[in-house]
Amino acid sequence: ELMIKVEPDAVRPHVQQLLAALLLAFKDASWPVRDAACVATGRCVGAFKEETAAMLDDLYKLWFAHLWDNIPSLREDTAVALGNVVRSYGQDALDRILPELEAMLPLAKQ
Repeated sequence: ELMIKVEPDAVRPHVQQLLAALLLAFKDASWPVRDAACVATGRCVGAFKEETAAMLDDLYKLWFAHLWDNIPSLREDTAVALGNVVRSYGQDALDRILPELEAMLPLAKQ
């Protein structure tokens, strides 16, 4: 919430540290913590494209892994986060996300 409700220029110098904390929360054993971190990372990328670019590889790995989570809300919120990434990064994000989805979706039948 801090990153989207406070004046962006006031938050911008702290985005890297805040995102690093979210990455830790994204790996938490508790699914509600992971879910909240997932939503927050998606919003962060949406609000601070340039500041989050360096951490996208780590975020993609977590987002893709959470698409397989057994908690439906976590899968749904991951999809929303990926949608925010596409809104921010456009075709570059689609080029990264679509191959993963094309590989994963057929496996859902199993």
